[in-house]
Amino acid sequence: MRKPRILIADDDTMVRIGLKTVINWEENGFVLVGEAANGLEAMQLVQEKKPDIVITDIKMPGMDGIELIRQLRQQSTPPEILVLSSYDEFELVKQALKLGARDYLLKLNLNPEELLHSLRAIAAENTAASPLFSGDDEKSRALLRQNFLWDVVSNYYMNGQQLEQSMRELEIHLEGRPVYCMVIKVGEVYRFEEATAEEIQTLRISVVNITEEIVSDVCCGYCFSGRTGEFDVLLTAPVSAPDEAVLRLAKRLRKMLHEYLELSCTVLVGSSMQPGGAGIKEAFWRANAAVSQRFYASHDGVLLWRQDMEQTRQDSYSLSGVRAELSEILVSGTPEELERVFARLKTDMQRLALSRSTVRAIALELLYIVQEHFERNELPIRTVLTNSCRSYEELLHMETLGEVIAWLDALRQDLSDFLLRESEKGGAKIVGMAQDWIAAHYREAASLQEAARAVSLNPSYFSTLLKKFTGKSYTELLMEYRIERAKELLLLTDAKVYRVGQMVGYEDKFYFSRIFKRVTGMTPVEFKNQRREG
Repeated sequence: MRKPRILIADDDTMVRIGLKTVINWEENGFVLVGEAANGLEAMQLVQEKKPDIVITDIKMPGMDGIELIRQLRQQSTPPEILVLSSYDEFELVKQALKLGARDYLLKLNLNPEELLHSLRAIAAENTAASPLFSGDDEKSRALLRQNFLWDVVSNYYMNGQQLEQSMRELEIHLEGRPVYCMVIKVGEVYRFEEATAEEIQTLRISVVNITEEIVSDVCCGYCFSGRTGEFDVLLTAPVSAPDEAVLRLAKRLRKMLHEYLELSCTVLVGSSMQPGGAGIKEAFWRANAAVSQRFYASHDGVLLWRQDMEQTRQDSYSLSGVRAELSEILVSGTPEELERVFARLKTDMQRLALSRSTVRAIALELLYIVQEHFERNELPIRTVLTNSCRSYEELLHMETLGEVIAWLDALRQDLSDFLLRESEKGGAKIVGMAQDWIAAHYREAASLQEAARAVSLNPSYFSTLLKKFTGKSYTELLMEYRIERAKELLLLTDAKVYRVGQMVGYEDKFYFSRIFKRVTGMTPVEFKNQRREG
């Protein structure tokens, strides 16, 4: 069975180049036989190349698309016509469709999937009418069947009569009800993303063949490749207990794909009692609803669609309050306070209708808040988060809400252990070490950085701990100690004020006087005279 032959007609060189390169024609079952810059060239190439489908622009010099369609439709065996148009050409599009064009596509919205769907639909609808699609080549028939089914579930327009005719010609038997759709989600998607084209094709064929062989043991079914790392199966189940039969089949399918191809899969199942294409589309839609719900529902690798899965999910959740609360707890809180914050988060995740993306966003932001705190205080995060340290990519690839909840529990435990260790170290010990260092170095510059280095802490974290356990900053503690020593020197010696300032670490006598008055309410001279008078 030969492949459909395609001819492109468009006066815009970039459009022709785009159409030629936007898809791999051969791999997708088509042969590109030529291109023309106007209708006259297209007519000549039609005579020479005998294309089966002509993709044509409407507005072209010499002979436009409308006249080209008119002349092509007068031939004894005219090719099918696919029209390209712009937004302002709708009247011309209607005229083209009246003349016999099979479909039209908007240039600005054109993408590979839409183009392929349109071409495949034309091919499928002409399966019986054109010798092009006849023959006994079962391999080609199977490929056409897979492409056709993907078009159907992708909601490509097709009336009921065309659908039934194409299904008969392609020997697709899905008359029984309910009709089921199984969506097979492959866990090792990287095997499709990192492999060569040949390896990908081999893997796809293997999955399709194994799936159809296993399904055929129980019922009539058809497997086809969908999105990357995803396969779809349409089938009708035995009349007796169909749901149970399909679930058993899905479990067996998961086992066989793992044994033969080392692929771990999740199988999501939807069904419909509607007849014809409507039933196929509804079953596919419900299976995909189960795909999105697998994140929330507990399952053993197989999940059947339920009515309550149609719940609308909330797409936003604010962590602004949690950020401030958690940051404060990590500085001066307790494990009990931490537990309350995490319990609230878990409750919201489980009870609110939060979307999958929102749940993952919460996990990502929570990790960022924690990392920000530890990096700011130069604490080694990997030694703190011994059980819950994850990369952002790992969080994004969590497959179920249960995984996210388990990670939250691990994160809470790691942070609780950190708080307990910090508590065991004792605030008194840190404060005592700081006071001893100040007593030994108050005559010098005695910077925060030097003090923190002496107690083996990051300056920011050291300052935070002092504030937590004394209510004062390092600068305030240093200032108070210096002024106390200055008081003693003023009372016990005859040293001048500027000299006393130098002896306690203040080289500038005016600055020393201002600091002294700020702490005591009087200048050094006033303090000295008052005490002597007393």
